Parts: sequence; C-alpha cells; structure tokens
Amino acid sequence: MIYLSAVLEIILIDPEKRKRAIKCSECGLSYSAKDYKVLYDNKKLIFFKFKFPNRKTYKTFCHSCIVEYIHENFPFDKELPIKIITTKYEYVCKLYHSDGSDDTFGLSDTDLFK
Repeated sequence: MIYLSAVLEIILIDPEKRKRAIKCSECGLSYSAKDYKVLYDNKKLIFFKFKFPNRKTYKTFCHSCIVEYIHENFPFDKELPIKIITTKYEYVCKLYHSDGSDDTFGLSDTDLFK
C-alpha cells in the first residue's frame, strides 16, 4: 500500500478523440471506440487513465474498477481527494470510505458526461 499526502489524478478518456478499441486493464471489459462513445453518451460507461505514483506508464480502468483499485491500493480513513481531468475541465471530487453500498463514488454528481 502507498500512503499519500497529495490528490490522486485520474484522466478521463475522451470518447470523441478515441480512435481505437479500449480495454480495462483490471476486468478486461472492452469496447470499440464507436461503442464506447455510445455508452459514454448514454451515461453508462467511463474509462480512465491512471498512473500509479512513481511509475512511468498509465493503466486504463473502467469506472467501476478505478474505484476498487483506489480503495485497495490507497488507504484512507474517511475521504480521499481525487482530481478528474478531462479535455476541458478538472474536477476535484472526494472518494469516501466504502460502506458496502454502490454509491461510493458519485460520477454523475461531477458532470463528467458533458
């Protein structure tokens, strides 16, 4: 586990600019660029790039796996600040400690689907 004193940054993979198929490095979920855009436009799926601190390469995660990955690898007591970077905006959100519910990470609250 890594202990942080900074904000984690994750980058939204823009479906408008994506030209190739995309695949989650954790669960293997994959879609063509066209299908990803359709799912994104219908507010069903978001893919992110994330670079582990002190590593050079990014990994691709679906929105479900990024939450699990952060919970498993970055310990925190109550909340963890996360910066979500898009091509137009940066959103600072908070990931709250999981209580077993599905509402751990409020992606719809951040207006990422713009």
